[in-house]
Amino acid sequence: MENKFYNELSKFKKAEKVELASAKDISKYESKLKTLSKEIDKIDSFKKEAASEMLTIVKWLNDLKAGVLKMGLSYKDVKGLKEINDLYYKVNSKARDSKIIK
Repeated sequence: MENKFYNELSKFKKAEKVELASAKDISKYESKLKTLSKEIDKIDSFKKEAASEMLTIVKWLNDLKAGVLKMGLSYKDVKGLKEINDLYYKVNSKARDSKIIK
């Protein structure tokens, strides 16, 4: 009986030591969590800005393409239009994959 009590007490002490040893890491992990929180806020802010910029660019690009077509021109007639259109679709795809835009 005494041995069983000692074993249980021993387990409790070991657990307490582990818990106390872990408590020393609280400030380290608290600091890391605060940093992560700030970085997540930056990402959220960036996503909002990026989404707004993407909307501005797509409106501008669509207006430009419509004007080019209205004048009876093709994309290749306007220097850089095909390249910026291709780049837009590449960036748009990455933004969708990163969930910056829907």
